Amino acid sequence: MNMYEPYVIKPMTVALIPKFDKDGSLITEVIEGTRSFLVSMKPIEIIEYSMDYYGHGLNVARIADKLGLGKVDMAPVKISGTLGLYWFPSKSPTKEDSVWFSLCHYKNAVPIFRNETIVFLRFGHTINILSRAKSFKHKVHKARELKSLMEDRFKEISFFLHKPQDETPQLREQNHTTYHFIQPNQYLNISSEEEKTAEKDCCCSKLKRPSGEENDI
Repeated sequence: MNMYEPYVIKPMTVALIPKFDKDGSLITEVIEGTRSFLVSMKPIEIIEYSMDYYGHGLNVARIADKLGLGKVDMAPVKISGTLGLYWFPSKSPTKEDSVWFSLCHYKNAVPIFRNETIVFLRFGHTINILSRAKSFKHKVHKARELKSLMEDRFKEISFFLHKPQDETPQLREQNHTTYHFIQPNQYLNISSEEEKTAEKDCCCSKLKRPSGEENDI
């Protein structure tokens, strides 16, 4: 395989698999669409580099994730909300054998043995990991929660920023020092939309699927 550096995660990036080169240095096999290639960076370095590229910092993202999801070990991260890039590790990111997965391209996870699971991904890829299927699916669930949370927050902000002009809260002067805001009734008690399915939300929903690919395993 050809070796690349640096590398930025894209909507077509499926997974980051840790590998060791002939000198014993930790590098990454990148799965992108139907192809794979090596990058002379650690998986966590690709995550950090990509988040910096899209304007996020990994530490800031982890803090934001935990504020939204509560206390979560191995929290998922948002690399780019605009592109729908939400990623999660198979185990602690500090572990050299931790595989990073794109939520967008995840399809299913099936147990092989008690502590081994096969993960089915888009474009026909499968990856075996040393983890219980139930534990891995919990990480998928948390990544979906993060994606839903971030999208709901964005909708709320956009909702108030783009309200019709005639329904904008009005400022009425009562005296020289006191003001009251008059808020249109229809904007009170706003409720979030029901969480969309991963298929509708995924970053590749607008991408052309390979012929014959199904939605689920």
